[in-house]
Amino acid sequence: QGAYKVVRLETSAASIETLCAKNGCLSDVHPGASLLAQGQWHEGKYGRQLVVDALELSPPQRATDIEAFLHSGAVKGIGAKRAKMLVQKFGERTLDVLRGGAEPELLRIPGVGPKLLAQIRGALEAHDASHARIEACAFALGLGLNRAQAQLLWETHGTQTEAVVRADPYELLHAVPQLGYPVVDQLARQRLGTAAATVERGCAALVFALRRAASAGDCFVDRARLIVAATRLLLVPEELPLPAARRVAELALEKMLKDGGLHADTPPPRVGSDRAADAAALQAIFLPLMVREETGVASAVRRRLPARRDG
Repeated sequence: QGAYKVVRLETSAASIETLCAKNGCLSDVHPGASLLAQGQWHEGKYGRQLVVDALELSPPQRATDIEAFLHSGAVKGIGAKRAKMLVQKFGERTLDVLRGGAEPELLRIPGVGPKLLAQIRGALEAHDASHARIEACAFALGLGLNRAQAQLLWETHGTQTEAVVRADPYELLHAVPQLGYPVVDQLARQRLGTAAATVERGCAALVFALRRAASAGDCFVDRARLIVAATRLLLVPEELPLPAARRVAELALEKMLKDGGLHADTPPPRVGSDRAADAAALQAIFLPLMVREETGVASAVRRRLPARRDG
């Protein structure tokens, strides 16, 4: 029940293996499905068990597997007898037909009317959505996320979860912020093949440094300090030494300022100082959210001030 489930799997070697998952990746697996599981073997109370870490799930393809799936209770309205009749008539096309084809033929099957057919199709749609969730969560669990974090990722990106994360692993910082940059960066480089010198990696380091500053009460970070903070996050001695890491941070900052991902505000020069040097060192860098909040506070204060009278 819940996140814990045990299933018995018939392997290609005609043996029976037991799979055990406490992380929810087996929660909606039904008879007839094909599984590709990764994990660790353990000797359990009832024999050898594979404790699943990651899972690829394929829907039933063979007629016998489709019949087992249909009468497993996964599709409300179909029992053992009706499952056998459907598979005898449509064979390996059964699931495709049930999802949206050959309606006249389906309605000629004894006991199948428009109401039951609509119920069956609704149940299959729900099962397909559940299957997509399993795949997305299994991908997340395979990256090392826990079940709650995998669920957060699913709620954010749905069926596009794997595609989004593979395209930009640092999206994990937005969907699951509690992971933090060091964890996501290690995952991105070691499991998803992100190169140490990518600008996207630099952008993620900048945003993380600004968010960390905001959590400490700072609305902005001056440019020089931000570059130092991001460089420290980007530094990978074997792959990206200090000068190269700093260059990635600088390129990422220029890109984000140009694209509107960050906002810069240049303070007035100090008396007797070099204006250009001041601008470079003291330029205040904001997250867009902080700019909106600061602007909103200033506007609210101005509205409450008494009207100025001239003369």
